[in-house]
Amino acid sequence: MKDGAAQNRQLMTSAWHGTVRQALDLAPDALLGALQSGFLDSYGRPSQSEVDAWRQSLPGLLKILGAVDLPNAGIAFEFRLPVGEERADVLLLGGSDKRPVLYVLELKQWESIQQDPETGQVLVPGWGRHQNPLHQVANYLGKIRLFHGEAPKWNVVAGVWAPNLNREAAGIVRNTADAKMYGIELFARNEDHLFREAIRRVLTPVSISPQHFQDFHAGHYTQTRHLFDVIVEHAEEIAKNATEALAEAGIGLTEEQELLSTEILSAVSRNQPAVFVVQGGPGSGKTLLAIHLLLRAIRSGKRVTLAIRNNRLQAILRSCFNQAYPGAAGTLVYFETQQGRGIGNPQFNAQFDLLICDEAQRMRRPSMEVALARAPVSAIFLDETQRLNPPEEGTVEAFRSAAASLGQSPNQRTLRAAVRCRGGQAYNDWIEALLSDPSAGSLSKPTSQWGGRYRFSVMKSAEALIAELALLRDTRRRVALVASFTESPGSIGSTGHPDNLRIGYPLKSGWDKYRGSNLHINWLMRPDEYVQYWMRGLGNRLETVASIYGAQGFEGDYVGVVWGRDLLIRNGQWTLGDPTVCYDTIDGLVSRHSQRRWTPDALTLVKNRYRIFLTRGILGTLVYFEDDETAQWAESSL
Repeated sequence: MKDGAAQNRQLMTSAWHGTVRQALDLAPDALLGALQSGFLDSYGRPSQSEVDAWRQSLPGLLKILGAVDLPNAGIAFEFRLPVGEERADVLLLGGSDKRPVLYVLELKQWESIQQDPETGQVLVPGWGRHQNPLHQVANYLGKIRLFHGEAPKWNVVAGVWAPNLNREAAGIVRNTADAKMYGIELFARNEDHLFREAIRRVLTPVSISPQHFQDFHAGHYTQTRHLFDVIVEHAEEIAKNATEALAEAGIGLTEEQELLSTEILSAVSRNQPAVFVVQGGPGSGKTLLAIHLLLRAIRSGKRVTLAIRNNRLQAILRSCFNQAYPGAAGTLVYFETQQGRGIGNPQFNAQFDLLICDEAQRMRRPSMEVALARAPVSAIFLDETQRLNPPEEGTVEAFRSAAASLGQSPNQRTLRAAVRCRGGQAYNDWIEALLSDPSAGSLSKPTSQWGGRYRFSVMKSAEALIAELALLRDTRRRVALVASFTESPGSIGSTGHPDNLRIGYPLKSGWDKYRGSNLHINWLMRPDEYVQYWMRGLGNRLETVASIYGAQGFEGDYVGVVWGRDLLIRNGQWTLGDPTVCYDTIDGLVSRHSQRRWTPDALTLVKNRYRIFLTRGILGTLVYFEDDETAQWAESSL
């Protein structure tokens, strides 16, 4: 086997790997230095918390491995999984050439935890909210089994070593279906002897050849037959869960959607090259149809992937898929990633029979040709009115041009039915009129068309908005809060950071709108929390609020919209507000320079944001306007 660090630079699949003997020959401090160097080469500079975790874990782990006496076994630290950007803490490779064994280990330095009964997550003092580690490592196990090209040759098992975890906390962790279903063991405080015996039982005798190590580390992304078998077995549950999260309309397609699904899958079955560009407005069922296409293609044994840019929506869908089988969410990929593992990254080595792209209006032009070349048949779902930022170039014309460069003429299709919002097309038409010409006399609500089926209300204060949502929640409805990305920038690193306060006092912008109120509502920042927010009732607590990046693609029964100071009514028309109170600088809507300026097409892009906000509610939308003049106009005109 080559030197660990040298091979890492060649293959870049882990921060360090070699044999257990090589790891033991290094003192813990030397191994820590090698880990930091290899991590920098493979992934970038490690955080201080990662370095501290290695420093705490390495001495104890090396002591246990030395006691088991398996010097010729392989070991890898911070192994990147074949899909996504997650990393397994430690891999141990042993067994024989005829029966190679991979032991996936997650290391935790936690001492105590509490369980959130509503979400199933664990609350760790000093560490915050986390997945149950058995569920976490079950997902790692599944992704390796399903998407690593060498995995079918290996017996893949998993465990969690948490040497400081007390007995009560260990009982909470162990009380999960993943432990029972996949045989994952937890080794807690005073259980190092059990951990040693498990390693010995799983990996020894070790007679595996170094070539097996090399082949595994050189393995690439693939979709094994096992994946198809698993999702065929659980497809109904997957479809049901995903639909519950994304569309109350149920898992059945409309006739319009069914015809289009059949047309696309027919092209796949005939291996007939085709690009389908499907335009659909808010709530027309684009994501629902994309999921059905994915499941049906897998059921037919096709290689297929669903690409989405929105990391919050990815989190929701991954959770749904992993309820059927941990790791099955690897069928979902991003458009592009900094690590080059998206369908728009040229270096991503993957081909499919069917490529599905949802929210494709958010794709950049250079990614389109790369993506379309990955499969003979592509289904591109987009809504040009939901572009959010200047770099997003996914228009029908742009995809037509990209297809033409590959020698194809795209099939343009339109989804016309509004299947999510109970107000139907009439409500969507009213939203279009509101955003295009607010001075028109036709904005008085057409209650004869949708008033009996859908609620739209203007609230006089944030307190009134929260109180009304609480009443609706108490009727067993799912509610959620969304707000313009103004007043506070948010801080993903710490939920308690002052920059996370969006509704309350003091605000980062310096505005004293909520001085004297009892409101204290923070931004929802972490992608993993969106699963809890939209799927498992965390939104019903009305303690956090989602930005536009957490609203696109999601919905609740009733959604409360906090309309900020980025889009105002002045002289009867919409106008942009002060750019200094807008913190939406991610992709250039507002410049990051000291002289903050709106991008030239900012008015259109900000209107697109509110179009999304106003179509998230299935049964109703309640709006509070923070700007006084805009609020007065709304109360008199709407």
